[in-house]
Amino acid sequence: MAWVRRFARWLRSVREMSAQNHWRILIRSAPRPFLRSALFFLVLLFFCVSIHAQTQQPFLITAPAGVPAGTNLGASTFARNDTTGAISLLPNTTVNFLNPCAPDVFVAADLLLFGPCGDGLSMYTLNGTSGVVAEVPTSPFAASTTNSSAAIAAEATGQYVYLLKANFSGFSSANNLFLDTFQIDQQALTLVPVSSQNLPFTGAWVDGGVAVDPNGHGFAVVLNQNQGGAEPVPVLYLVTFDPASGLPILPSSGSAIAGVNAQSLHISPKGQYLSVNYGQNGEFLNVYQLSTSNFQVTALNTLNVGAITFAARGVFFDPSGTLIYVQTLNPDSPPGEYTYFAVFDAATLTAQPATITFEQANNISCGPADPFGPFVYCENLVSGSEYQGIAVYQVDPITGVPTAVPNSPFYSTLAIFPVVFTNSTAQQGSGTPSLGWSPSSLTFPATTAGQSSAAQTITFKNVGTLPVTFSSATISGANPGDFSKNDQCTPLVILSPGLTCTISITYTPANAGTSQAILAVTDDAAGSPQQIGLAGTALAPTPAASLSPSGTFNFPGTITQGTNSSPQNFVLTNTGSGALHVTSIIVTGFNANDFVVGTSNCLGAVAPSAMCSIPVTFSPLAAGIRTTTLQITDDAAGSPQTVTLNGTASAAQLPRPSPPDRPRSTIFSSRLARVTPASSP
Repeated sequence: MAWVRRFARWLRSVREMSAQNHWRILIRSAPRPFLRSALFFLVLLFFCVSIHAQTQQPFLITAPAGVPAGTNLGASTFARNDTTGAISLLPNTTVNFLNPCAPDVFVAADLLLFGPCGDGLSMYTLNGTSGVVAEVPTSPFAASTTNSSAAIAAEATGQYVYLLKANFSGFSSANNLFLDTFQIDQQALTLVPVSSQNLPFTGAWVDGGVAVDPNGHGFAVVLNQNQGGAEPVPVLYLVTFDPASGLPILPSSGSAIAGVNAQSLHISPKGQYLSVNYGQNGEFLNVYQLSTSNFQVTALNTLNVGAITFAARGVFFDPSGTLIYVQTLNPDSPPGEYTYFAVFDAATLTAQPATITFEQANNISCGPADPFGPFVYCENLVSGSEYQGIAVYQVDPITGVPTAVPNSPFYSTLAIFPVVFTNSTAQQGSGTPSLGWSPSSLTFPATTAGQSSAAQTITFKNVGTLPVTFSSATISGANPGDFSKNDQCTPLVILSPGLTCTISITYTPANAGTSQAILAVTDDAAGSPQQIGLAGTALAPTPAASLSPSGTFNFPGTITQGTNSSPQNFVLTNTGSGALHVTSIIVTGFNANDFVVGTSNCLGAVAPSAMCSIPVTFSPLAAGIRTTTLQITDDAAGSPQTVTLNGTASAAQLPRPSPPDRPRSTIFSSRLARVTPASSP
C-alpha cells in the first residue's frame, strides 16, 4: 500500500504545483506507470475546472468614491448578471489596500490587476472564486521617470505591463513621451523594471490623445505637430506589442492626417475601430478599422461633420463599438450650445435616425462598458461630488439610446464607483462572435382572439469583430402557436460584423387570455441561444352594432293617408370582433301601425365588418305627424339599437256625391209648366 501513500502525497502537491503550471512535473511524478495516463486526464480535468471557475464568474471591481486625496483606498467586488446587467455585492470582498491607489487594468489570463500609483504602478491579485482583490505586499513599483501617468497597457501574452508617461506642458516639438516597461513575475507576484524609453514621437500633447487596445496588442497616440503651417498637423503613432515576446515595437514615424488640430483619439470597447477627430473646431472625424489580433489599422471613412452643421466637440463609442456618437449643435438652442449627440454607424459613418441628449451621453460614456453585454456602469452622482451607488444603463445596440435597467441605481447607500471588469474584451473581441438585438422583448397590444396584430420587428446586429453564423430561430414556451415569425436572419446563415438582419413577429391568439412565448435564435455568438420574450393579451371576440341612419329619421315629403312611401333602407354594421346575432326587428310606439318593416337580411348572424339592411315603409293611417321607434334587438352592447321614425301624412281627398235621380216625365212636366201661359178664366 506504499503507492497509496505516495499517491496521497502527490495529490496534496497538485494544487500547489498547479498554481505554477508545472503540469508535466506532476504527471511524471505520479505513482505507478499505469496510472499516469489516467492521471493525465484527471489533471487536465482539474485544470479545465480551475480555469472555468476563474472565467465563468463575471466580476465588477469598484473603488470608494469621494475620499480625501492621499487616503488609502480599497475595493469591493460585485457579481454582475450577463442578461440583466444587475449587480450584487459578494460577501467579504470589501477590502482596504496598502496605498492610496486603485486598480485600473485587468489581465484576465492571470487574474492580475494594475493601476497608476505615484510615479509607478500598483499591482493586485484577484481570487477567481471569491472575487477578493488584494494589493501585493511589494506594491507599488517605481518607474524611472517622474512625468505624469498617461495610460497603462497590459499586453496580451501576460508577460509585460507598460506605463506611458507624458510631459503635458504646452506646445513642443521635442520628445515628451516615456514608456516604462515592467516584466510580470507571476510566481513572486512582483514587477521587474525592464526599461524606460523616451519615445521618438514629436508634437504637443492632446488631452484624450492616447488610447489602449483592449485586446492587449498595443496603444495609439495622436499629437499636434508643428510642420511650419499656421496650425499644427495631427500625427498618429501606433505602438504594437510583439505577439511572441510581448515587448513593444516602436514606429519609426507617425502617420500625418490631412488636417489641423487633433482634438481626441478613441478606440472602441472591443478594439475593432479607432477614431480621430480634428479641425479648428473639431469639424472632421476619421475612423480606422483595427485588427483585433495585431493592432494594424486600415483607413475606412472621413466624416466632415462641419458640412452638416455639426462639430465633433465630443466623440465616443457605444459598448458594442459599432456605433459612434458625435456631439452636435442643437438647432433649437442658442448658437454654440452643443446639447445633443448624433449617432453614426462606426464602419460607414452613416447617420442613424436616433439622437441622444447630453444627459443620455453621460449615461453611456460615464463608466466602463460591459465587454459581454450592452451595459454601462457609472458612479451615481447625486449632487456636487456626492456619489451614491452604481447606476446601470442598457444601451440599445441598434439605436444607441440608453435606458436605466430595473432597480438602478444599485447599493445607493454606498459611495462607490466602478473601475474594471474581470471579463476580458480580448477574449470577446478575438475569439467569440457577438450579437446584439433590439428591442430586448416584444409585448403586443390587446388583440382579439382569432385576429392578427400588426407585426413587430426585432433587429439583430453583429456587434463583434467576427462573423456570426446562424443555425435556427424557433418559437417555444407556453403559447408558441399564438406567435408566428417572418425570419430574415437564418436564411442568411452568416452575418458579417456591423451588419443587421430582422425577424418579424405577428401575434394571432387562438383564445382569450394572456400569451407567453420565447423566440430563441441559435448561433455561434456569445450567450447563444439568444432569447427574446414574447407576450400578448387576447380579448374574447365581441360584436358591436352601428345603425345608419341613427338618432331620428324623417321620411321625406308628405304621404297621403292610405298610401305608401318609398322604402327607406337602414344599414346595420357589425363593427366588433365577434359575430352579431340579431333576434328581432320591430317598430314600437304610438303610431307603430303607420310603419311597416320589410324583409331584412339582418336577422340571424352578421359577421364582423359585415353590413345588412332593414327596409321600412311609411303607410299612414291618419293625417298629421306620425311617429314610432324602429327597434333592433341583438347581442351587442347597448342593445336594443333604436332610431326614431317620423312621417307627415295628409288627409285623403274623398269624391263629391251625385244628386238623386228623378223620373224623366216629372222633369219634362216641370219645364213645360214654366213655359206654358196660364189659361183664361
